[in-house]
Amino acid sequence: MYRFWLKMLAGLLLGYMVLDRGFAHFGVPPIYVGELVLVPGILLALVPGAIMPVLRTPLGLLYIVFAVFNLGCTLPYLGSYGVDTVRDSAIWIYGIFFLLAASLLIRRPKMLMRVPTVYGRFLMWYTPILCVLMMLRFLLHADDETEGGTRLFSIKMGDMGAHLAGVFAFLLLSLDMLWQRTDSKPRASVRYLITAAGALVSFVFVSSVNRGGMLSVIVALVLVTLLAKKISWGRAGIILAGGVVAVLLVFGAAGAKVHISAARTLSLDQLVTNVSSVFFPQDSSNTATSNTAHWRLDWWKKIIGYTFGGSYFWTGKGYGVNLADSDGFQIGAGHVLRAPHNSSMSILARSGVPGFALWIALLVTFAFQMVRMVLHAKRRDRVVWSRVALWCFVYWLAMVVDSCFDVALEGPQLGIWFWSLMGFGVALQTVYKEHFAYADHGTITNLVAESDWTELPVLAHIQSNRTASS
Repeated sequence: MYRFWLKMLAGLLLGYMVLDRGFAHFGVPPIYVGELVLVPGILLALVPGAIMPVLRTPLGLLYIVFAVFNLGCTLPYLGSYGVDTVRDSAIWIYGIFFLLAASLLIRRPKMLMRVPTVYGRFLMWYTPILCVLMMLRFLLHADDETEGGTRLFSIKMGDMGAHLAGVFAFLLLSLDMLWQRTDSKPRASVRYLITAAGALVSFVFVSSVNRGGMLSVIVALVLVTLLAKKISWGRAGIILAGGVVAVLLVFGAAGAKVHISAARTLSLDQLVTNVSSVFFPQDSSNTATSNTAHWRLDWWKKIIGYTFGGSYFWTGKGYGVNLADSDGFQIGAGHVLRAPHNSSMSILARSGVPGFALWIALLVTFAFQMVRMVLHAKRRDRVVWSRVALWCFVYWLAMVVDSCFDVALEGPQLGIWFWSLMGFGVALQTVYKEHFAYADHGTITNLVAESDWTELPVLAHIQSNRTASS
C-alpha cells in the first residue's frame, strides 16, 4: 500500500509539471485529482506508526506544531465559510504530503534513490512538450479562465519557472547521467541537447510573462554555482548561458515583438523591464508591470500593519475570509481573488505573527539542514549525494521565490510539489545520515551495496569531470 501511494504521488507530481492548472482541475468539484491522492494519504497517515520516521526529525515535529496552530485558526471559521475555509487551509494541509513522502521514503530507501532517475528519464519528454503547451497557451489565450472553468492549457508561468529552475539545476549538476549507461554517451548527449533546448525556449516565454518565474531560475542557477563542488561548464553551463544570450540577442537585434498578452510582449525590452521591476518597481517604464508591483506592495504593507502593529497579531483573520475583499484589494468582477500574491503574507494575514513565525522557522530549518548536508557530503567526497541534495534544495527554494510574487503554494499544482520536495529532502538527510554520512557506517538495512550512488559505475562522467577540474 505504501509503495502504491508513492507511485500515485509521482504520477500526480508529473501531471502537475506538464499541465499545471489544467491537470489540477481534473475531477468533479470539490473533488479533484489532488484530493484523490490526498484522501488515501490521510488514511495512511492515521495508520499507527506510518508517519513515525518523520516525527523523529526536528522538521517533522516543527510542522506538527505549525499545523496544530493553523488548525486553531481554521476551525472557528468552518461553520461560517464552509468550503472556502478548507480551500484556504490547503496551504498548510498539503503538509500531509510532506509527512507521508518523508516517512515512506525513509522506510524504502531504494525508492528514495530512484527519484532522480525517474525525474531524469522524464525530462527529455517534458521540456519539448512544455514548449508546445506554452505556444498553445498563448494561441488559445488560455491564461484567461472561461465560464466553464480553467482550460486544459492554462499554465501558470510562475509555476513553470519554478520547475524550469529544477530542470536547469539538474542539468548543471549532470544528474541526468545517473540513468545513462557509460557506453551510450552519444545518445546521452542528444537527450541532453533536446532537454536543454526545450528548457531554454520555455524559459524565454516564462521570463517575458512572469517575474517570479524568471527570478526562480536565476536564484537556482546562482546557488548551484556557489554551492556545487564542481560544475561541468563545458557540458552544461556554457550551453545554457550561451543559449540564453543567443536568444536574447536574436530578439534584440531583430527588434522582434510577439504579443503574448494585452500588456506584455515576447521581446528583449519586456525581459529587461521584468528584471528591473523586481528590484526597482517604482522606476519601471511599463505601466502594467509597475502597477502590479505597487498593488502588491501596498497590500503587503497593510497586512503587516494589522498583524504586527494591529488587532490581528495573535491569530490573524483566519482561514475562510476573502482577504482581497476584507483588505480592499479585490480586482475584477466575481470576487475571484482571495489572497495576496505572496504565500508568506497570506499565512501572516490568516494566522497572525505566531503562525508566520512558525512558517519562517520551517523554511529556515529546512534550508539550513539541506545546505549542511550539501557541504558535509562535499567534504566527505560523496559527490552525488551532495549534488542530489543541492538539486532538491534549489528546486524547493525556487518555489519559495515564486511564492513571493504569486498565489503559488495555496494551489495544489505547486503546493503539493513544495511539500513533497520537503519530504524528499528530509528523507534524503535521514538516509544519508544513517547509512552514508561516515566511512565506517555499519550494515545497511533494506539496502544493497549498489544502491549507494557513490559506487555506481554510471558516475564515471561526473567523477571524470571532477578529477579533470581539480
